[in-house]
Amino acid sequence: MGIVPGGPLWGRAEDGFPDDWSFSDGELLAAVETRGPWLRHSVTVLFAHHDGRLYLPSRNASRKRWIQNLLRDPRLRVRVGDRIFEGRAVRVTESLPGAPVERAFLRKYYGIEVGGARFLYGPPEPGDDRADVWLFRVDPLEPGA
Repeated sequence: MGIVPGGPLWGRAEDGFPDDWSFSDGELLAAVETRGPWLRHSVTVLFAHHDGRLYLPSRNASRKRWIQNLLRDPRLRVRVGDRIFEGRAVRVTESLPGAPVERAFLRKYYGIEVGGARFLYGPPEPGDDRADVWLFRVDPLEPGA
């Protein structure tokens, strides 16, 4: 919780993968379990959904252990409320037209509607004080993974 990472998420994963993550609207945080080199590693994160898909951002991502774990092994477990799902993280490197994912985050966490918001995809330029935000989409596991 907070800045201290946890170990594995306790509980059995749901059978199947959601076609639509809108059921998660009432939750503010998700727990994400990644696979470290030796142990499972879990953190709590903000999340939002758009067009039925779940998205996880990370501020100052290139310095975070859970992000490094995902780059090495994209399999993860996500707990939203009391439900756990297995999936794989896919890094999103460009904003969708109209920035709908960014707008979903602003709507969920700040209650505002804007038209031109976008995450900073990629590292900031020298002298740019904005955070290095990476965005991941959670997809179903590939068969046999």
